[in-house]
Amino acid sequence: MRLIFILFLILFISNISYSESDEKMGVEFTSDSLEVKENDNIIIAVGNVEIKNKNRRILADKIRYDKIKDIGIATGNVKIYETDGSIYQSEKVILENDFKNITASLFYGTFSDKSKIKAKRFIKKEKGISIFENGSYTSCNCDIKNGETPIWELSTETTKHDPEAKMIFHKNVKLKLLSVPIFYIPSINHPDWTVRKKSGFLTPTISYSNENHLEASIPYYYTTKDPTWDMTITTHGKGSNGIASQVNFRKKYYKSSLETNFYSGILNTNKKDNDDVLAFKYDFETEIKDDWNIKSVGKYSDQDTFMRRYRFDSETEYKSFIRAEKVSNNKISEIEFYNIESLENNISYHEEPIMTPFIYHHKFGSVKNIDYNIKLKAHEINNDEYYDIQRWSGSGEIEKKINFSNNKIQFDAGMGVDLYAINSRPTSDTNDNRYLDRLSFGMAISSSKEYTTKTKNIDMYFEPKIQVSTNYSTDRVDSIPNRDSSNYRIDSSNIFFLNQYQGRDNIQTNQKLNYGVETFLSSNSIGDFDFFIGQSQRIGGTENGLIDYYDRQSDFVTDFNWHISENFNINHNSLLDHHNLEPNQLNLSLNTTLLSTNFITSYRSIKDKLVADNKDREQFSFGFNKSFQNWKIGYSNSFDLANDNSEKTSEEINIDYITDYLFQDCLSINLKYKNNGGTSNRDISPENSIHLTVKLKNLGN
Repeated sequence: MRLIFILFLILFISNISYSESDEKMGVEFTSDSLEVKENDNIIIAVGNVEIKNKNRRILADKIRYDKIKDIGIATGNVKIYETDGSIYQSEKVILENDFKNITASLFYGTFSDKSKIKAKRFIKKEKGISIFENGSYTSCNCDIKNGETPIWELSTETTKHDPEAKMIFHKNVKLKLLSVPIFYIPSINHPDWTVRKKSGFLTPTISYSNENHLEASIPYYYTTKDPTWDMTITTHGKGSNGIASQVNFRKKYYKSSLETNFYSGILNTNKKDNDDVLAFKYDFETEIKDDWNIKSVGKYSDQDTFMRRYRFDSETEYKSFIRAEKVSNNKISEIEFYNIESLENNISYHEEPIMTPFIYHHKFGSVKNIDYNIKLKAHEINNDEYYDIQRWSGSGEIEKKINFSNNKIQFDAGMGVDLYAINSRPTSDTNDNRYLDRLSFGMAISSSKEYTTKTKNIDMYFEPKIQVSTNYSTDRVDSIPNRDSSNYRIDSSNIFFLNQYQGRDNIQTNQKLNYGVETFLSSNSIGDFDFFIGQSQRIGGTENGLIDYYDRQSDFVTDFNWHISENFNINHNSLLDHHNLEPNQLNLSLNTTLLSTNFITSYRSIKDKLVADNKDREQFSFGFNKSFQNWKIGYSNSFDLANDNSEKTSEEINIDYITDYLFQDCLSINLKYKNNGGTSNRDISPENSIHLTVKLKNLGN
């Protein structure tokens, strides 16, 4: 027959062992049988022994309790259940101080997150301090009690958990994969699982490359009780090429945020070995009165290539700016100052422009079914390829649409005024006009008609459109440097714009006839299909000073998209020479899924006459992704096909485990091979690399 007792009724018979306390009165004790030895002050409980208090629950086959020494010895399948969900097991446990202190031999534990620990000896003291001697920790789903080997484990000579300090201290730490030691550190400490953030070392990164040999990055995280800021200090060892430090500081305000990165070190560069290098970045955002948003970004490097060479970033130019922006329902206002620092070796100071400032205000809306746009701009730019220019511009456009039946008539009109002060020109520009003004205006009328067909299996939409436009401008083509529309190319998005160039520097008097046809077709058998073809023809006037220069007829503009099914898509756009229909620019991509494999193929080309450096561009790329079970493999490569060559410029292979973890639910891997082909920069070597990332559950990468 099972006996139930309240522990204090027995323990308090003798006044030599306990004082009366609320904590003792909160202990509950049950067992199948109970033997009390009054003379020896010994209590022996046997069979399904259970002890409960507010902190834990203990089960055992037998407990022998000495009231005088205040020591209980639990034996036989001992299990301790903690309030946090942890479960500890041992064959012998010593309980002291009203069962608050615990000592166990050959101890096994399972935490609330299912991770596990074993130790030859376990000690838990009254204030909650836990000590594991000769312990081993793993998050792998394996039966370590019965000898199953975990994929990985972290073994220590001693591990101490101090819940008051919220810290865990390790001594003589070894990381083992399949019982083979791969990493050792004499001692390390870190916050416990209850701490959101605390100062300490983060997971290091160790790698090897032919360029730098053995590399290591060791980050240290620093924070205080102030939750609004923290910082990370990282030491980057670049093998035989030197060492650098990085300080990443983050601060949060009520309506603002600031993040900075500061780099300094002694590294080998193209200038010299052991070169003192320095770089910094900051990013600041805030919101001020009247819904103005302020963003400021600062970037600087005192050496052109070390940031890219040592993979701190991949940028080839740094743009530092401060921008104020306000957006409302029908207004956009912006003020910006910026400076560009080029990180290319062949760029001079006068090709690093400084904008001081750029002011922009845009108002738009509709009045009596007439849409309007008003834009005001002012800027001063220096060092823009040896030009120093100030410009003030004001422009406005109106648009009126009239619909009747399936016919659409659209009227567009606009005008603008531009004032220039050109303070400096390159020696190649012999024009000496400094102060210039220009007046421009234009108008256009467009007509289009919709044709629709709908049957049981097909929906079709067909709309031809024709536009006649005229623009007048004071002739300033030879006097004003074209800085904002020199790369103009006609395409499906701007062919019917009143000002196709979009910029303000190159506006010429001309008259044009623009036309195009847009088609959309939807069918159950062939999918969704849309196509546009159009052309712009100059009737009169001039069109000079553009890279995309043509005589009276522009290239044919084509835009084609075919969504055949969820697993098959084709996208194509091109500029076709109107003389021979050969492509001057072509973009073609194919995305398809076959046999559960996603294939991505693209081809791009552009003729030399559309490029500022007068060099053809041609590139082909191919890739695929395949998923099977919980794995994903990806492959991609790119080829430079210009000048009848076929040179591989990049290649990448990825093998990834796409769910959380594999191998006993505690380890995941990613394998990446990367070949970047080459680089034109003498300080950055071609990279041929293999990256293996191993992710250990609860430990990081």
